[in-house]
Amino acid sequence: MTLSDLGNISEFVGAIGVIASLIYVGLEVRRNTKALRAQAQETVVSGYMESINVISEHADVMAKCFRSSYEEFRTYSEGEKTIFFGVIFGFFKHFEQIHAQYRRGLIGDQEWNSWSEHIRMQFHQPGPQWWWTMRRTSFVESFREYLESSSRPEMKPLTEILEEGADR
Repeated sequence: MTLSDLGNISEFVGAIGVIASLIYVGLEVRRNTKALRAQAQETVVSGYMESINVISEHADVMAKCFRSSYEEFRTYSEGEKTIFFGVIFGFFKHFEQIHAQYRRGLIGDQEWNSWSEHIRMQFHQPGPQWWWTMRRTSFVESFREYLESSSRPEMKPLTEILEEGADR
């Protein structure tokens, strides 16, 4: 075996080492991406649960405000108005973050589809509609465009859902 043959063998072994390293790096990137997606989903859910806890603390005010017209809202106490404006802003900022995570590829299509329906369901209520006209510029353009171009999802009244469950 000549020195040239040994050089060729060394190059071949080196090339295999580079290929193996690239495969390893690719697998690590894939594993890391899965971990980031799982973490993003966990963050989304825990953030939503925090929002729901705040809404639950003010359930009567929030329920009343969500279904109210602006004219009705104007008759509410200053405390009710403050609660609604603060809580709904945080609620929709959380939705904006979910939208951003989806656009970054950290939330998959199936997860986004379920969140998207829920976001639209909340957005198309009377209270959030008039509130949005006053606060829309507090949100990033892509989220504004998403909401404003969205349609209200089909929603059955709760009484109808409960009746269907009782019939089963």
